[in-house]
Amino acid sequence: MRQFAGLLLLLLLTLSSAAAQVELLVNGVRVAGASTTLVPETTYAPAEGLAAALGATLWVDRSLGRLSVTLGAAVLTMALVESPNLVLEPQPALVRDGVALPGPAALWHEGGALLPVKAFGEALGGRVAFLGETQSVALVLPRPRLSAAVVDGERLEFSLDAPGAVRFGFDAEARRVSLFFERADGELADGLDGGSFSVTRQQRSGGGREVHLSVQEGFEPRFYLLPDGPGALLIVAFEPSDAPFSVVPSATRWILDPADGGAAALSALPLDAGALLAQAFVDQLVLSLSRTGVAAQSTRPGPAPVAWVDRMAAAMSADVYVAVHEANLPAGHLRVFVLGDAGDLEVLDRAIRSNAELALDEGSTDVLRRRLLLQLVPDVAFGQRWGSALVAAARAAGWMVEGATEAPLALLAGAGGRGVLLELSGEDLRDPRVAEGLAEMLRRTLPALDLR
Repeated sequence: MRQFAGLLLLLLLTLSSAAAQVELLVNGVRVAGASTTLVPETTYAPAEGLAAALGATLWVDRSLGRLSVTLGAAVLTMALVESPNLVLEPQPALVRDGVALPGPAALWHEGGALLPVKAFGEALGGRVAFLGETQSVALVLPRPRLSAAVVDGERLEFSLDAPGAVRFGFDAEARRVSLFFERADGELADGLDGGSFSVTRQQRSGGGREVHLSVQEGFEPRFYLLPDGPGALLIVAFEPSDAPFSVVPSATRWILDPADGGAAALSALPLDAGALLAQAFVDQLVLSLSRTGVAAQSTRPGPAPVAWVDRMAAAMSADVYVAVHEANLPAGHLRVFVLGDAGDLEVLDRAIRSNAELALDEGSTDVLRRRLLLQLVPDVAFGQRWGSALVAAARAAGWMVEGATEAPLALLAGAGGRGVLLELSGEDLRDPRVAEGLAEMLRRTLPALDLR
């Protein structure tokens, strides 16, 4: 009798476990471990399995209480909680490219991160359905449509109208660029050739589009993947081999920093949406500047927080530097900050060099960057002149402007004074037209200044 009772209990436990598990299909790929019982009326699935099925990159930091999934240029950041009872507490719990979206938080459970399938999928533009006949859940993302154009004969721009995995690489010996756009549809037009490159082959492959380019000797490709509306833009720029920093050919290297409010902001919940807004806005600035031939780069190319010493090193290696903050301002208002008079430039120079030595001690700094870091020349007047010119241009364009205000800002000091810090409202940071207009103002005001 006891043996029968034990068998019955084992059967009931097995049936209960089976009821808790559901079959999850992500773009037709089975993902194991999905459950409907951890949180009522919500399907959760392992983050690693979901990311792998999409061809996405997963970043998890349990100590910060957040995770991010990057699919192409789309970045989804989620609060990560330790108990099913807490999934509704963080607000917002889900942010895509700096925009807060509805949904519960991710959940840490039995040694791994779980994602809420419906909220996660819909944030990527997908659809989630429960299939009653098979008792399974299906997540289907739209197939991206691929198009391409040659810009100024110098670079190729590939556009996707929906999120999708993108892979690219360069075989220097064969002088061949290989690109793969997963699940992408669309035929590329003929004649996508430039002065230093040509399209040698395009074909369907593995359910996506494969493109090969031939690159002339003496040129190197640079790849730059950016969010562009709901999809992505991949810039492939071709530069002389002796231009190591540029995204597109340019004599001036710009570093743009989506400032995150310092170390305290990294551990705060909700998800520091202001920093993510600034990051998405900086991505748009970089894209807009790159389209006009400016060599621009963000200090934070991915979802992971960037260490202070790395941001400082990036600022120090810049010809010009722009930081962006979200501020409690009305739309159409702009604050401009510049580095105040250092009083003793020798002291400023020593501080910059001390920061440079910290970066050099990291051991990963290449030879060219070392030379830049050790040959820094402070020029406080440069940033002040640029700030004044930017204020005048912004006011002429209809902005309400405060500044240019002098302030003892560490990152502006790290850049040797050759930069500005801008504060905008969250509404303006969400508007791509603002990024486009501000990029033009930044570019247009800079040539009038005496860049060392």
